[in-house]
Amino acid sequence: MLRSLDEGHGRKFDLVDAMAREQPPDPDEWLVVADDDIRLVRGDLARFVAIADAAGFDLAQPALDRRGKVTSGITVSRPLTRARLTSFVEFGPVFAIRPAVRDVVTATFAGSGLGWGLRRVWHSLEPPLRLGIVDEVRVLRRNAPDDEAEAAEARLEMYRTWERHGLVDGQQPEYTYRSWRAWQRIP
Repeated sequence: MLRSLDEGHGRKFDLVDAMAREQPPDPDEWLVVADDDIRLVRGDLARFVAIADAAGFDLAQPALDRRGKVTSGITVSRPLTRARLTSFVEFGPVFAIRPAVRDVVTATFAGSGLGWGLRRVWHSLEPPLRLGIVDEVRVLRRNAPDDEAEAAEARLEMYRTWERHGLVDGQQPEYTYRSWRAWQRIP
C-alpha cells in the first residue's frame, strides 16, 4: 500500500517518524522511505523491494546512477550485478526496511533530523542487520550544489547522532561482502 505525507517543510526523519506513527504499515509490509527529488532510471520500487526481500536484506537501498549526486562510491550501480550484501545503507535518497526489523530501525529515527550519521548507527545495531544495495534498480539523485553552511550543520548533526547512540568518531566502513550476479537465480 502506498502512503505519503504531503509535501512541506520539516526534517526528513521527524516527518517519517510521524507518518509511521500516524499511518503504521501492516505487519508484513516493508517500509520504503524516498525523497521527493529522485528519479528511478532503472526498475521500480516494487522490483527494488522484491530483490531486497529475495536477497534477505533487512535494510536496503537501490544503487545510485553515477550521473547524479553520489556521496559514497560503494552506492554506485555495478554492472552485471543484481544486488550486494554491504556494510552500510545510506539514509537517502531511498531505502527500505524489512518488516521484522522495522521497530529496531525506526527507533533510530527519533532526533535524527535529516538523518546524518544514521548509516553508521545502522551498521552498529545488535544483532547486526543484513545491509544491502540493489544494483538492478537505479536511482538518479538530483545534483544539487553543496552549501558550506549546510555541510557544517550536517557534520554537527552526524556527531550528535553518533553520541546519542554511544558511537565514537571514525570512518564508516565501506565493504561489499557478497555480490548476487545478474545470471544467478538466487543470491
